[in-house]
Amino acid sequence: MNGFGIKEFQFCGEPWMFVSENSNDVCILQKEDFGTIFVTEGVIIYCNDNKNLQYKILSVLYEQHLLEIKKRICICIYDEQKSLFEITKNKTCFTINELLAQFPENIAEILERSLLNLSRQFPNRGQEIILEDINQERQILPCYCFFAKDEKEQGFIIDAMLEKNWLSKIDGIHTWPLKITVTGWLEIESTLKRTDSKNVFVAMMFDEKTNEAWNYVQKAISELGFNPVRIDKVEFNDEINGQILLNIKQSAFVVADITGHRNGVYFEAGFAMALKKDVIFACSEVDFEKKHFDVSHYNIIKWKDEQDLYEKLKDRIQGTIALK
Repeated sequence: MNGFGIKEFQFCGEPWMFVSENSNDVCILQKEDFGTIFVTEGVIIYCNDNKNLQYKILSVLYEQHLLEIKKRICICIYDEQKSLFEITKNKTCFTINELLAQFPENIAEILERSLLNLSRQFPNRGQEIILEDINQERQILPCYCFFAKDEKEQGFIIDAMLEKNWLSKIDGIHTWPLKITVTGWLEIESTLKRTDSKNVFVAMMFDEKTNEAWNYVQKAISELGFNPVRIDKVEFNDEINGQILLNIKQSAFVVADITGHRNGVYFEAGFAMALKKDVIFACSEVDFEKKHFDVSHYNIIKWKDEQDLYEKLKDRIQGTIALK
């Protein structure tokens, strides 16, 4: 790729550090607010040609980094290009359209997710929210923290949160510093728990051994008025697909059957829990003693056969989810 053999260059209108380029024309970039990302040459050209979308891409990347999912993000143009990336357990692959699909749909969602961004960056109750770090000469809250395309739009969003009493001015006069109010923290808790979705994301090992289990999981979820969602293509070398993360975000809750102990299933459950989604764990009694230590303290459904899984899962959903 010509012109990228330098230490710093512009990507999406922001200066990034160029780390390296591999034989597949995949560039490795780093920036403090985003960590390390992998992008194809086509993505760089696309972003340069579509300046009106740059702030949306940066906003979603920033939010992903704040979620601390500990995954390096890979971005390509087409789904089949995901094979260009060296598949490892610590990479999340998105097409550019999958990434853009995660941008908020309306002003209400922008306000809610901007508030969540602030709570992740300033997690302590009563903590001062500052715009910039004078000592490091860097802006702590850039426009993409608020899903805003410029400072004018950023100001509008901050003013809206002040009007909602989600934020307040520390001294009552100047805009900065701010703090999240009690009303703001209550809204954060409500936003993390609230969903109007009827979708239920199912994370499980997909092969011939678990096809029957999936049929009974699907039956239990559907009979209670929910829509079970699974993405079969999750199972290739534990790669976490961007579409999977989007489906988890849009689900009412998650069912994670850890039978087979696939790393991808554990990660998807962890990602859902980071979003404060309810996660129902299940595991066949054959594999039960092999479960990871991280989930051993959860109330895991232990099933002996598919009918047992169906009955126990349906009871658990009725007892813990349907009544909320």
